[in-house]
Amino acid sequence: MKLGYWEAKEGQGSHLPEMRVFTGKELPKGVGDGFKHWARGFRDEIEMAQQACGYLWAEKFKISKLRGCLRGEAEEFFNGLRDEWWEIEPTLSYALEQMESAFSRSFTSAQVSDFFRKKRSSEETWHSHYLYLMAVRNATGASSSLIPESLVLHTSPELRPVLESQYDKKRTDYVFHALEITQWAQTYEENERRSAKPIRVSAAANGRFTEARTCMICSTVEHIV
Repeated sequence: MKLGYWEAKEGQGSHLPEMRVFTGKELPKGVGDGFKHWARGFRDEIEMAQQACGYLWAEKFKISKLRGCLRGEAEEFFNGLRDEWWEIEPTLSYALEQMESAFSRSFTSAQVSDFFRKKRSSEETWHSHYLYLMAVRNATGASSSLIPESLVLHTSPELRPVLESQYDKKRTDYVFHALEITQWAQTYEENERRSAKPIRVSAAANGRFTEARTCMICSTVEHIV
């Protein structure tokens, strides 16, 4: 039996997973707030929630859900114009289109290139850098092929030849290939750190290691039997 509006809201609907909130802070600085990408996911969540309820939600309820998922400037913008939007076209699609138009940002080719040329910092993991590149792609609409290319070409001179051996330019599953390169690079880097010489040995080679062991007979430091 199909659920009514309030049954969907207060009954089965109350057991649905919470929808992801838009804070405007999902993306790295400089690439926008990512509302368009978030809105695409929000539409999918609405569709899945309706299927779980077994009932198509009223547009007013969908818009109420949208309002509940907005924070900060996006929430203020929505609250200031929702009544006007409702008078023009009372649908979730129209409200999202208006917000996408307001929060969208365009990028020049040079700006997109700069984003993808950014090198991974020494404090950043490979997985974090991969997520950064994915966020840039989502925000700018750039080709996914730039993600594996950026991972390989814009790294340290020492590591670049190693990563090039893992890079297959003929592959078209760019995102998955980039993830493979990321995982391989992270593992390679961790193995390199583990195989590095201990600090004590390195210091001794430079003549700076101070012996701390004592003699078993007279307990004198540096007099080892």
